[in-house]
Amino acid sequence: MKKFIVFFIFFSSLLGTEVTVYAEDEITLAPDSMVVNLQISSTANTLSDAKAKNDEMSSKLYNYLADNNISKDSTRVVSTNLYTDDNYDSNGTIVAKSYRATKFIAINLAKNSDEILNNIIDMGVSYADIGYKNSEISAYKQKSLENALNLAIIKAKKLAKSINKDVSSIVKIEEIPAENLFYGAKSSGIDNPVILVKSKVKLKVLLKDE
Repeated sequence: MKKFIVFFIFFSSLLGTEVTVYAEDEITLAPDSMVVNLQISSTANTLSDAKAKNDEMSSKLYNYLADNNISKDSTRVVSTNLYTDDNYDSNGTIVAKSYRATKFIAINLAKNSDEILNNIIDMGVSYADIGYKNSEISAYKQKSLENALNLAIIKAKKLAKSINKDVSSIVKIEEIPAENLFYGAKSSGIDNPVILVKSKVKLKVLLKDE
């Protein structure tokens, strides 16, 4: 699916009449992979026990992935954190301490990995966030940019013709930053996620009489 948006501005200068055109293009892609960000959290009465429990759960995760032909190269430990938590009584006095170990792990999976994803979550992870990717997004970004530029040129010529002029030359082309938006995360319950690639350009042309 594509969407086009165009704006334009006329400006007269000593060189002649200039037209500034803004054009936008959008391409919708289906993702071909997902990135799962997990948090594994463990609590114990000692720091060493909290860390040991966390390492045990992490090993269980890696073993499950290996059994499903997902190599450790497809995973990355983003961060590991150790915390001390104070436990208070009704008077606000610290009566005990507990210790918590957390580990954030990113896993690259194929798009159709729902069963694996569900099993990972069922292992008792504290948090899971799913994002989506398309391996050819750079090529589609370039295509979207070309579409936006071509649309801007066509529109500039049509505007020039409407006042009995023609495009003499292109004065300036500027790409306006546009985000690549990822829609439809599994966590939001949407079964068919999509990636929206957006491009915006600003085109300034000089007009001449026909």
